[in-house]
Amino acid sequence: MASDEGWSWVVLAACFFMNVLNAGYIKCFGILFVEVEKKFNASASVASLLMCVNAAAYSVAALFILNVVLEKITIRTTTILGVFILATGVLTNSFASNVYVLIFSQGGLAGIGAAMLYGPGLVMVGKYFTKRRALATAICSCGVSTGGMLLPPLVQFLIQEYGLRGAFLIITGMMLQILTFVSLYRPLTSTASEAKETDQDFSSIIPCGSSEKNSPVSTVAEVPDEGTKCELRGHLGNDDHSERDMYRKTSVPEQSELDSFLPSETEHGMDTTACTVVSSCYKAMNLSFFKKPLYLLIFGFTAFGFLGVGLLQTFVPPLAKEKGLSEMQAAMLLTLFNGLELVSRLLSGVVSELPFIKRHHLIAFSMVALGTLNHITRYLNGFGLILSYIAVFGILNGIYPALHPAVIIDFVGMEHFSKVLGYVQVFHGAMMAVCYPIMGVLRDFSGSYAASFHFLGTCQLMSALFLLLLPTAKRNTD
Repeated sequence: MASDEGWSWVVLAACFFMNVLNAGYIKCFGILFVEVEKKFNASASVASLLMCVNAAAYSVAALFILNVVLEKITIRTTTILGVFILATGVLTNSFASNVYVLIFSQGGLAGIGAAMLYGPGLVMVGKYFTKRRALATAICSCGVSTGGMLLPPLVQFLIQEYGLRGAFLIITGMMLQILTFVSLYRPLTSTASEAKETDQDFSSIIPCGSSEKNSPVSTVAEVPDEGTKCELRGHLGNDDHSERDMYRKTSVPEQSELDSFLPSETEHGMDTTACTVVSSCYKAMNLSFFKKPLYLLIFGFTAFGFLGVGLLQTFVPPLAKEKGLSEMQAAMLLTLFNGLELVSRLLSGVVSELPFIKRHHLIAFSMVALGTLNHITRYLNGFGLILSYIAVFGILNGIYPALHPAVIIDFVGMEHFSKVLGYVQVFHGAMMAVCYPIMGVLRDFSGSYAASFHFLGTCQLMSALFLLLLPTAKRNTD
């Protein structure tokens, strides 16, 4: 099936609308944060645990899904399961009797469900588009802003009309509508002759039953011939050949890169089956990334960069409340922010296609500008100044989420993208899991959110520094 045409655009539209609902709900956390504080009489630091657990569950699930699960089942099956897990979490929220139940349901279940939707969607779009990949990922990410623009006022209305529990029940039904879109994630198919040819080529490189250690795609430990044969068949699977082609290339790094991480079968007396499972997991995780400065810089720039982009919306409603604004004004700020961010994401995708524009320079500029804006938050008083701050932030905030997948592909290639994206989402979630409580503690100790925003600004400036070092690391790697 040709890329950049035909069904590719159907998949892109499906991923866009999936993000409208999935990411739009995540962007309502700021409104829900205020309601949880009010309903359960929780402090900012305790209520922040909800987002902390959500981020941790999301990141761990994303790593496992993008590095292991997608090798075993298709993207469509993964996302359908994710919809049911997400809906179960939101439904459980409506019956929560205290904040700790919400930490389990909203933090754990909803976080895992969201991870099974967003990352696989990006991978699917990346596989369907080649020439217009940057534009496609930008359009896909526009669904996040569209959802963030439409859902916060709707959720605020639902809370006012039906209360927090009633709102969660209605949101559950909305999340189930994602099934309509992910069902359109048709796997890329190859002809039977291509599949047969691929298997023959692979067999000619390593005949089944061979356990030769110097082979470029050998098993991790020496196992009986039959075990080796089973392991190779496990990697190849019996269907959806082309969907797993990318993982076949990237999930089995060279033996020399794994020696420092893998235990010996003879040392631990592991049987053939256990050894196969362990070696498969290690190969899928590809820990050799952590030996290379290029990948460490990518993880650093994405981890610190995502903080300012991801945390701002959660803390805009509490900041607005601290500055004396009404709840409806806070919802208006989020709507304006997401409307401008939508335009920013789309324009950044178009601009990045220009031949004289370097994508990583665009992101670095936005990180410096946003970091500076966060440092002046303490001086903003009154609806007009906060409105101006949100407007400028929205115009610049869409650059990172729209372009960071394309920047990663620029530096590591499509063959490593899914695995690197898995680790990127781990660091996204890990940083947010750590920084949600830090933001809450800074607010409780200082009595103001100004210190929290100083922290966000510093993180974004660090992200810009890591990003500008990427070309040097790439040249050294090459």
